[in-house]
Amino acid sequence: MNVNDLLWIINIILVVIQTILVAFILREYLDTGFTPIGKLLISAAFLFLVQSMILLSSYYYWWTIRNTDYHIALPLLASTLLSLVGLYMLYRISRL
Repeated sequence: MNVNDLLWIINIILVVIQTILVAFILREYLDTGFTPIGKLLISAAFLFLVQSMILLSSYYYWWTIRNTDYHIALPLLASTLLSLVGLYMLYRISRL
């Protein structure tokens, strides 16, 4: 396994973690009910869920089929990490 494969595997694992976190956020927001703010938060969580699924499929495509190198994987890893941090903060807010 080379560095390129390792970066793509880390990317895919982070997106799976992001998808699980979004599912937790969606569950928390469903408990708030369908108030105007609740509807907005549920919509945002649903959009993040769709984004996670698209990222997962596209990362897998770029890694296995296109065999792109670390010049693509490394910036995507940074973007995925920042997205994961933002979603974690949103999850912490939803728990308040």
